[in-house]
Amino acid sequence: MMRCYICGKVYYYKRNLKTLFTYKISYRCLSCEKKYKLSINYQVIPKEKGVFHIISLFNERNNFNLLAFNEEIAYIIKHILKEMNKKNDTFLWLDVVNEEIFNYLDKIKGDIYLLTNYTYI
Repeated sequence: MMRCYICGKVYYYKRNLKTLFTYKISYRCLSCEKKYKLSINYQVIPKEKGVFHIISLFNERNNFNLLAFNEEIAYIIKHILKEMNKKNDTFLWLDVVNEEIFNYLDKIKGDIYLLTNYTYI
């Protein structure tokens, strides 16, 4: 028995003898998996001393628990950390990105990798 992190509904996965003792991690029910799919957008914006790499997860703002996408987000973060080959690169996961935050981050040397929930620009 599992509980969906998005809608809160209790759901089950069918098991047979081959899959009875295997452990499958799931955070979303089947209907929420179909309804809320990741739409990953990647943008590169130049700044004074490097570039912003902006990776957004959704096209619109959602108000559910992002732990429902743990596996996908972990894969994205691993990929970002592989791409960060310089020691002076910065990785941030921000819920809200606006012009004021860009002004502060523009002063940091090196490339900045931003992971955000939805596209702001």
